[in-house]
Amino acid sequence: MILATMSGQMRITERDLVALIDRRTSSRIAQRVRGAALVDVWVVKVTEDGPLGLRAACALLGAQTSGGHQRIEDQRRSLVSQAALARLAGARMHVDPAAVAVGHDEHGRPLLLDRPALHVSVAHSGEFVACAVSERCVGVDVERADRPEADNALAARVCAPAERRRLEYMPAEPLTRALIRLWARKEALAKALGVGLALPFDQLDVRHDIPLIGDVRAGALRVRDVAGGPEDYCVAIATEGRGCRVRAHFVVEDAAWRMTARPTPAQGRNRSAAVRPRRGDRP
Repeated sequence: MILATMSGQMRITERDLVALIDRRTSSRIAQRVRGAALVDVWVVKVTEDGPLGLRAACALLGAQTSGGHQRIEDQRRSLVSQAALARLAGARMHVDPAAVAVGHDEHGRPLLLDRPALHVSVAHSGEFVACAVSERCVGVDVERADRPEADNALAARVCAPAERRRLEYMPAEPLTRALIRLWARKEALAKALGVGLALPFDQLDVRHDIPLIGDVRAGALRVRDVAGGPEDYCVAIATEGRGCRVRAHFVVEDAAWRMTARPTPAQGRNRSAAVRPRRGDRP
């Protein structure tokens, strides 16, 4: 989600960031030759009904919402995202989702308590939540594309010089979506690295699938748009390795659509025909 203000945030220096990326990716690649990783992504609309809806989430987690309206909305998204992550991880591990223990580390990042080697990520914005599971480091983000705070002032604070030059002469509406797209890609990358908003967004160029920190390539990390999801939202995924295969689905109640991971901005919605998943099936 977009930060209201970035002042006062502790930032990683460019040198430390490059070293961090090298430790997270290159060192493990040097240890062994690995095949292409599979990244599973679900983007789920927060609804009452459906196999991934709020009722099913509360039944799975044994929880219920309480408190004021804003708190309830946050709780709804949190419950749906946690249950969706448990179901996605359960399908990945071939276990009952009720047996999947989802926790958080000391920085609040989600993790699987019984399978820490399996990397996970969650995000939410507006009516939608997103979750991702992979054998390698992974980050996912979903953002409303019509956020009013996405303007030239925000671009000056969070975009790299090359990104700002591209945005500079855009009319307001395409500027907003283009800026939100860049933000989602940076958020996904920050989650994959595990550094959150300490990542120096204004030094990070994510216009292409290989991010740049200054003039330095971001190791083995890749960032891509995920197209075919909800209109007026941007979805991005950051993964380790050029050969990663992304298997993504967009779910609304009991219907699911395949989504496509792309290194460039999505042109329209490339949605296939809707299918109804059977009970217990992966969307």
